[in-house]
Amino acid sequence: MKILVFINSLSLGGTEKAACYWAVGLQGRGHSISVLSLRDGPRKKFLEDAGIDVKISEPKADLIRDQLLLITPDVIHPHDPEYVHEGDIIEKNATPTTRFSFLSDSRKKFKLIFEN
Repeated sequence: MKILVFINSLSLGGTEKAACYWAVGLQGRGHSISVLSLRDGPRKKFLEDAGIDVKISEPKADLIRDQLLLITPDVIHPHDPEYVHEGDIIEKNATPTTRFSFLSDSRKKFKLIFEN
């Protein structure tokens, strides 16, 4: 399965650490993994050393949408704490051109844009 891990940043926080370990673990189970982050950070090297494709996008809806369309994931696994952050820009401004499945309770943040 082609899985995209979507994360706000690749800094050293706990959410970022969990997202990176999820990505490596899923890859170890035979899935094709890409990571899309809105900010670069020290965890990028960890992912690249594991052979995971990492994309960094500005937090602009059209640029994020373009990355999603290039990656064409079967599933998007968003990692975000339950508070407003840059990634929520998608819901307000993006126009859907394709449909994606989500593997997270955070899906409600993306519901208006990416309905199954």
